[in-house]
Order: sequence, then C-alpha cells, then structure tokens
Amino acid sequence: MAFTNPTTPNLADFITFCQAQGVVAGYLDPLSPYFSWAFTHALDITISVPQMPSAEYVLAVYNLGMHWLVSTAQDVSGLVIASLAWGNGAVIVTPAVALAFPVGQGLPVVIGGALPLAYNGCYSAQVISGTQFAYALEANPGNATLPGVFGLQFFANLRKQFNLLSLVAGPVQSSHDASTGQTLVVPDFFKNLTFADLDLMKTPWGQRYLAYAQQYGPNIVDVS
Repeated sequence: MAFTNPTTPNLADFITFCQAQGVVAGYLDPLSPYFSWAFTHALDITISVPQMPSAEYVLAVYNLGMHWLVSTAQDVSGLVIASLAWGNGAVIVTPAVALAFPVGQGLPVVIGGALPLAYNGCYSAQVISGTQFAYALEANPGNATLPGVFGLQFFANLRKQFNLLSLVAGPVQSSHDASTGQTLVVPDFFKNLTFADLDLMKTPWGQRYLAYAQQYGPNIVDVS
C-alpha cells in the first residue's frame, strides 16, 4: 500500500487504504460515491492536532472513513448470470459480465431468480477464472432453465461480523448469578461514550480512530 501523499488526507489515498483492507474494486467501484461520502464524513470529524505527526492524523481520517464505509455502503446486487452448470458437487456460474476478482478469491454470494429453485441461496463461492466462480452444492438440481441473478454480501457480512446492526448500550460492569459474580473496573471515560463512540468500538477501524481521538481529551473530541 503506497500513498501518493502520506501527510495530507485525500480521496485517492483513502480509496487505496480501503482496498488494502479488502474493499477491492469488485466489491465497490472506485468511482462509487460511497468512497467520497465516507472520506468527507471522516475529514469533517477528525481533528488535526499540530503537535502530532501528520501521518497519524491521516490514518485516523482513513480509519474513521473505513468504519463509516463498512457501516453504510451497499453491496452489489442484481448481476445477470449467463449460465449455471452443476457437476461433481459444485455449481459453475458464468456471469454475463467478467469478474473483477483474481482467481482464488473467495466470494460471499447470493443467487436468486434461478430455476430450478435449488440453485438459489447464499453461498461461499470461489473465483475459478476471469469469467466464472463456483460454489458447493451436493445434490444435482437439474439443468438450469433460468440462470437468474447474483449479488455479493461483502458489506452485509462485515456488518454481521462486527454486530453493527445491534444496539450496544455500554460496557457491562458486573454480572452475577445465584452463586457466582464478576465485577470489572470500568474506566471513567467509558461512562461518557456516545452512541456513535460505542458504535466505533465495534470495528478495528473505529477503535484505531478512537485511540487517536482519545489522546487529546474532551476539548478536542467527545472521549477522554
């Protein structure tokens, strides 16, 4: 990962950062407005502190933007399938448009609108060529009379992985049952976290932003 300007936040380097985190072009077009929205959001919120190395500020912007992107970006859907073919426990899918993924790349896909219906569902697929991917299906569903469409579930899976779809009201200080109990020492700053701060704690990118923000106290950001 090489930045064109490592000392000043910019959209091109933000896209490079996100792609290095796994948001490759096949999942989100580099021209997608989601990139510019995420970058603008992060740039508006992240405070630049002259005493800190500029590279830390730049990475704070990019980490906050990446968190926003994972929380908000929509997955690619409705991609036309040219053909479906079952053989030896796997379905070979040929999209109507060539794939923008390298051979061997794993793909979280959802197949819909295909006939027979047994072809449809959510699968962990793998790219086998520049024009095809495959997913496991044990039983032969028969010849495909309608190939249907497919979509990707990259962002949806990340939101589930990091529990971004559920409310976390705050840290648990103590828990007890009839015979045992446990109490944790909770730093005071946890008590002042906003809903946005609690959301940021769920992803590694949000945590990196908070680590940067926390160094400057409540006069700079809303955590200390």
